[in-house]
Amino acid sequence: MDFGSITTNIIKDGLVFNTDPANRASYPRTGTIATDTITSTISGSLESGATFETNDNGIFSFDGVDDNISVTTTNLSDTTELTVNCWIKTSDITADGGSYRGYFATGPWNGKWKLSVNSSNGKIDMWSAGASKLLSGTALPTGEFVNVTYTYENNTGILYFNGSASNSATYTLTHFLGKIYLGAGGYQNANLTTTGMWNGSIGSTQIYNRALSAEEVLHNYNGLRGRFGL
Repeated sequence: MDFGSITTNIIKDGLVFNTDPANRASYPRTGTIATDTITSTISGSLESGATFETNDNGIFSFDGVDDNISVTTTNLSDTTELTVNCWIKTSDITADGGSYRGYFATGPWNGKWKLSVNSSNGKIDMWSAGASKLLSGTALPTGEFVNVTYTYENNTGILYFNGSASNSATYTLTHFLGKIYLGAGGYQNANLTTTGMWNGSIGSTQIYNRALSAEEVLHNYNGLRGRFGL
């Protein structure tokens, strides 16, 4: 087990949020609080039984019913340029009252958006304002970790699987970052922690205040792939 900052191999330029269950600076192995390692002032509360597991060098586990990590942010600004980078593993994509199971969401106020797996086709869906904005080109495999990266700039969103572009689309969106949920997704105007709950695991999660290039996305994937058996 690596007890240090094991995300040191990732791109730092523009990194504004980093939470990593395998890093004791982010999660000390006990308690119910996960801390952002960039500012040390943003923290998330493990809600409704979300747990830390030692497998894969440390992950957060979600039961697909009500588990989530609720993060209140005070210094992340709404933005039209960003990157969200997550290591995720799904155990079940079957709908639980909605059409999605989300691993990253914001809200529950107006302007919420989410990254989730679409229960009808298994693809990663970037969803906002009652509509799908971007679908991955292929389905998310079940039972194995995948590095999913979402970037947005110049009205273009791109989804990457394991360092390779999966699909892109053009749309206009200002990304709200006032409240972040890991392991929750919600459905339309429902509360973000009652439906669309993630069933599986989440490893490290990063937010950047800019869109990473394709080369930088690949760099981040290669920097941590060994930890997740890839």
